[in-house]
Amino acid sequence: MKKIVTGIFIFTLLIMYSCSSVPLTGRRQMLLVSDQDILTASLTQYNDYMKSAVKSTSTNQSAQVLRVGRNIASATEAYLKANGMGEDVSNFGWEFALVQD
Repeated sequence: MKKIVTGIFIFTLLIMYSCSSVPLTGRRQMLLVSDQDILTASLTQYNDYMKSAVKSTSTNQSAQVLRVGRNIASATEAYLKANGMGEDVSNFGWEFALVQD
């Protein structure tokens, strides 16, 4: 019984050690996968999808997606800079595309 309690205690300490604070919100989170791994995987998936996706031929709708996307990007970057996280902005690679599917 003592071994089980000790094991649970060690497991709990490991879980607590792996938690970190999210700079944007201050909330605690447990990171099972690094940010770099997630970024690499998401970029790979996006590029694979865009190779097979058919881009929209609607210039009006594509322009609207681009305009809204740029507004979101601008607001996000302004917020990060205003809250002391401006160095993260240089890591962003914004891209906006409207596809038919």
